[in-house]
Amino acid sequence: MKRIIGIAVLAVLAAGCSTPPPPAAQAEYIPPQPPGLVGPAGFTGPSGPAGPTGPAGPVGAQGLAGQTGAQGSTLVGPTGPAGSAGGAGTQGISGQAGARGSVMAGGIGGAGHSGAQGAQGVVGPTGPQGPVGIVNSWTSYRVITFDNGRADLSAFDKNTVSEIAAYMAKNPSLQVGLDGYKDPSYQNLSDRRVGTVRDALIVAGVPSYKVQVGAFGDPQFSRDRRVEVLLSTGSSQVNQSMMSQ
Repeated sequence: MKRIIGIAVLAVLAAGCSTPPPPAAQAEYIPPQPPGLVGPAGFTGPSGPAGPTGPAGPVGAQGLAGQTGAQGSTLVGPTGPAGSAGGAGTQGISGQAGARGSVMAGGIGGAGHSGAQGAQGVVGPTGPQGPVGIVNSWTSYRVITFDNGRADLSAFDKNTVSEIAAYMAKNPSLQVGLDGYKDPSYQNLSDRRVGTVRDALIVAGVPSYKVQVGAFGDPQFSRDRRVEVLLSTGSSQVNQSMMSQ
């Protein structure tokens, strides 16, 4: 487009600079004029579309081979599995037995350190009770308690009487003393309670001649609503100081 505009401008300039021919009637000689100035170049038009790509040229000659690079590090592969064991070889011939050497007794070594003490074993069961030895004086064994104002035995005290009878059966040398002494104003009730215990012992198997009644125990011992049962193997006497009160 620029090129076309430039050509048009040149044409206008050429038309303005040229002189029209004189009329035929005038034959005046006009020397030639120098050419006019060249107008400015017109605008360059847009580029045309690119032409098709030409055919590829021939392959060039192979270049020189490069230098050999340095050798890389070598990796050691894992150890392979062990091979199968070979078959056992045949046994060789046995050698001759050597002469027996002399035996020398070594010296006795020092005693070793004592070992740690072992844990204590389980305690064994209690053995049977042995026979009663000699009991020269009356010894308190059991106490039987009565309810207030009553002289009959409770179920618990009946079991106590049975226990006393069984113990005396295992120890035939024993005698039993029943002490229910109290203030004289309540002596009747105390005597009834002692009689209840005596009768219960005889029923339980204690021979009557082994049951004594009296003041056998400690005078300072309070026997309010109670009968003290004492045991002895000798011919212990009744506490006279107690009976004299």
